Amino acid sequence: MAIGKTLFVGIDIGSDTNVVRILDDTGKDVCGFSVANDLPGVERLVERIVTEAELGWSKNVAVTRRQGCY
Repeated sequence: MAIGKTLFVGIDIGSDTNVVRILDDTGKDVCGFSVANDLPGVERLVERIVTEAELGWSKNVAVTRRQGCY
């Protein structure tokens, strides 16, 4: 499956769980998932981003995170 040239990764960071959504540069929803907010969760997050980029032949990844009220 070919996707846009850039993946945009949005992360809503929580105290226990981080919610992730990946879109391509056309706005197409590539996938969404949650990971634990710990080292194994971050490792899973990175693996998933790399996998999605390789599956869609994407060369660029932009990561954003939501700023909330703390």
